[in-house]
Amino acid sequence: MNDGYKQSNYIMQKNHIMKQVFFLLLVFYCTESKAQKVVKLPYAIEDARMDTYLRNRPPATLTIKINNAPDSIKEINVECTFVSFGANFQQKKYYTANKNGFLKIILGQNLPYQQIWLKVGDYLYAGVYVNTGLVVTIDARKIQKDGVMFAGKGVEYSGADGTLNRVMNERVLFKRQECSQLLNALMSLPAHQFSEAVSLYKTDSIEKCLNQIDDEFISQFPGYAWAIRNETASDIYQWINVHYMGKIMPAALFARVNQHKPFFRSNAGVQFYRTLSMYAISKKNNPSKDFDETILNKRYETYDTERKALIDSINDYLAKPVKGTNDSLFLMHLYKKRRNLFPEETEVFYTAYDCKLIDSIYDEPKSDILKLFLLERGKNSFEQSYPLVLNDTKTLWCRRLVSKELEEATAKQKNINALLASSSAINDTAYFIGSPLKKLPFGASLYQLDSIKNTDTFIKNLQLKFRNKALIIDFWATWCAPCLSDLPYSKKLHEANKDLPVEYVYICTNSASNVRLWEKTIADIRLPGTHIFMDEKIVEALKSSFNNAGSGFPTYVVIDMHGNFRPKVIERMQFVNRDNLKQISGSDENQ
Repeated sequence: MNDGYKQSNYIMQKNHIMKQVFFLLLVFYCTESKAQKVVKLPYAIEDARMDTYLRNRPPATLTIKINNAPDSIKEINVECTFVSFGANFQQKKYYTANKNGFLKIILGQNLPYQQIWLKVGDYLYAGVYVNTGLVVTIDARKIQKDGVMFAGKGVEYSGADGTLNRVMNERVLFKRQECSQLLNALMSLPAHQFSEAVSLYKTDSIEKCLNQIDDEFISQFPGYAWAIRNETASDIYQWINVHYMGKIMPAALFARVNQHKPFFRSNAGVQFYRTLSMYAISKKNNPSKDFDETILNKRYETYDTERKALIDSINDYLAKPVKGTNDSLFLMHLYKKRRNLFPEETEVFYTAYDCKLIDSIYDEPKSDILKLFLLERGKNSFEQSYPLVLNDTKTLWCRRLVSKELEEATAKQKNINALLASSSAINDTAYFIGSPLKKLPFGASLYQLDSIKNTDTFIKNLQLKFRNKALIIDFWATWCAPCLSDLPYSKKLHEANKDLPVEYVYICTNSASNVRLWEKTIADIRLPGTHIFMDEKIVEALKSSFNNAGSGFPTYVVIDMHGNFRPKVIERMQFVNRDNLKQISGSDENQ
């Protein structure tokens, strides 16, 4: 019995030891398995090691292969829209695949994870991420009539960045309507006057819902959780930044936003930094930005009579105490006029001021990234503004970007100057619509209108000057981003439909602008048509004459072939095609 007891006890102890060993082996195996699944995260854009990482990094490549295209198709157009830091948020470039359906693009910069909005003929539209090398293969036989959006049958992503792109494009399609509704709700928050508590509650609720959708999708692709969550966070926080512009973001929320570090040079990633920069310089508790009048006083002798008179008026008012409301209002009027007459000087002052402000809030390299967006505002004064940003930037890759922007802007300005210098006089002075300034070689006639007796006479003269033509009148401003993005579509429509009896009339307000900036913008786009630089009061009176056509910019009015005013038939020129143009102008009835 004693031997049996000992043997039994020995077996129990042995089993216990074996169980412990098995448990330890299991823990070790699980730990090892998890370690193997740990994804090494890339450097965030604002990582201090980025300069070193980029030093010898070759640019990435995007390869497109189109197989089994019909023999009738001799070439396939490829449109790439690159998301960028700096003066232009997106830059569009056009390519053509060769007769074998092959195209290889070497990216111009070596920053990681470049998002490109890719359109390949009528086959594919997708947002791709190119880090090292991506191959997009399209089987034309498998593509449906309407093409593929993001991911689908007939489209394959391969190469080093292949799986990432398959996952990210499938994520766009996953519960797309639900995600769009949530993001639209987030975008609409600034339009509502919610209390801080309600705004925070709504923001947190939307973020939670989007994260739950991410969790559901990530269960299929756990290895790409880092990428999916990072892009969603960038999307959410950019709209939070917008919501709090001109306000003060609650400290806890600001800490969350500040901790976010995008990996991607994507719509979401770049817009996160862009809106954070805008929030930083518009915060309600920022020091006041009082314009330095000595900037204008130092250059006083270089200005014309009108500008000198304005400087004198402002100096006189500042030299004496403001006595009442009327004095304050008049001074505000003078400041507004100063902004109109001295837009470049105003840009330069605020660029220098905002560089220092951003540096006081953030450390490098984040501060340098946020300063890149000052280039966008300083385009019209780039000769002075861009060097200010460059001298205040320490991060090497940011400095290279600013230097490149300055070099390109200088070369472009040289071409614009040559174009303006080749102008000729306007000989047709019948039916006054403004003082004739010049005619440019690409078919643009420039006028300036500072005063007018009544708007009815102006409209009548416009119709008589372009008798037997419909008029498309575009009210725009040199500082209006939607206007500037729509003008190339107007140019394209004009050039493609020269056979139609339509005259394009572009009326630019002088508000916060001047003739030099206006001419530069027209020459840069090479926009044909009739251009009138007009006093802002006349612009507003004209809009009222056209049945209150619109209060903002751009605003479009059509006077058709029969003289009928049609103030709201065009929302954006990019949506107008030949058939629309014929219908709204009334030219289809005359053919």
